[in-house]
Amino acid sequence: MGVLRLAPHAFADNGRSLTRAAVTRGRRMISEGADIVEIACTPPPVEFPQAEQVANVVGALSGDARVAVATGSPTLAAAATAAGATLLCDYSMVPGGADGAAREELVGVAAEAGAGWVAVHTAAPVQSADGESGAGRAVAGALESLEAQAEEASAAGLSEIYLDPGIGCGRSHEEDLDLLSGLQRLAGLGRPLVVGTGDGSLIDGLHAAADTRRLPVPEAAGERNADRLEGALVVAVWAMLAGAAVLRTQHVAATVQAARTVGARRPVGTP
Repeated sequence: MGVLRLAPHAFADNGRSLTRAAVTRGRRMISEGADIVEIACTPPPVEFPQAEQVANVVGALSGDARVAVATGSPTLAAAATAAGATLLCDYSMVPGGADGAAREELVGVAAEAGAGWVAVHTAAPVQSADGESGAGRAVAGALESLEAQAEEASAAGLSEIYLDPGIGCGRSHEEDLDLLSGLQRLAGLGRPLVVGTGDGSLIDGLHAAADTRRLPVPEAAGERNADRLEGALVVAVWAMLAGAAVLRTQHVAATVQAARTVGARRPVGTP
């Protein structure tokens, strides 16, 4: 799943509209081997992108690959599914997201459109029965949260349901690493896992912990956060071996090659 961030800062304009730039980037991801292109419209609320812009990008890409939309906005989700998106990633409750009421509306949009659904574990503090909190409770909290969300989505009539542990969604590095180490337990819920870490501070933390040097950015690479590539690939391979069905990444070509190298199967639910 190639991540296409649709926001004003995500692309250099170079005389082109942001919509055209997004479509060009999405087509590049497809040519590199992406089975799914996720248009990330998070965190809401934002003035950009507007529903029309999202729909234009979805419409341009949906004939060549499956298109997902990550959003907390039911309005954007409805526009995206009408334009051809077939997978909704629920970002209604991530930090900076909308509110709890939006999730019910998003589920309704997915049900009406017959779209797939990605339930995302949020960064709410994890507490044990005796009040203990911390990284050691992260997996238990994710199990409880994702199972409840999957049941809610199933009750609403959704049949294609994925689970995302929400790594990088506002937790501490320790909690994120705990979730990575617990992916096999999460896979035990019987739903396909979507895993992505982004290219943020978690990758930097992994480099620091391993006392490694990030590689210099190739001048002609033209790829954001290329200096974090090796860390992102390490996490991707870890997730694949732990049973992840879908990998969310900004480094499509390299991740596809990594998947082929370790003999990972194709993502569940893709053509």
